[in-house]
Amino acid sequence: MLTSNGKTKKPGPGGTVPAEPEYLNYDPVSDKLYQNIVSTNSVVVIDPATNAVSATWSTLPATAPHGQAIDPATGRVFSSEEHPSE
Repeated sequence: MLTSNGKTKKPGPGGTVPAEPEYLNYDPVSDKLYQNIVSTNSVVVIDPATNAVSATWSTLPATAPHGQAIDPATGRVFSSEEHPSE
């Protein structure tokens, strides 16, 4: 994974996230990166200062997290579910 410092916008060293990362979002208020992980039905929280995963949040019962939004006023991260064609 290629990371960047949210404050300086300069590239940083790579880190490791689980397979099938989908959407990456930066929250300047918390200074954290949030990335959907399709293979584990989760969102990982990445600390850009260390490039390490600091938390993993399950999206179950929603599967295949797709798309993401952050509400900086409340600190909430929203991730939607991708529905396969029926």
